[in-house]
Amino acid sequence: MYAVTWLEEASQDVFRHYEFLSAKNQPAAIRAVQAILEAGESLQTSPYRGTVLRSRPHIRWVRVFFGKYGYILHYRVEEDTVIILEVYDGREDRAL
Repeated sequence: MYAVTWLEEASQDVFRHYEFLSAKNQPAAIRAVQAILEAGESLQTSPYRGTVLRSRPHIRWVRVFFGKYGYILHYRVEEDTVIILEVYDGREDRAL
């Protein structure tokens, strides 16, 4: 089993998404954060399931299904650790 580590930037991303959504719907914001955290922790058992980024082949991504657009986790695998690098909304225009 792999350890999962969240970079400070990724943790701040999760908080930013919570803040944005909680202004409109706090229960949904809590569910979104739970979905994001569960997706990250699920990488403990299958870290290579994410898709490799074309522009950065050492980085992988997985989609977090939540609402219409969901979220995207970027991460890398180093030895026996999964490092979550960033979390962004599925509507954000980021090159994969």
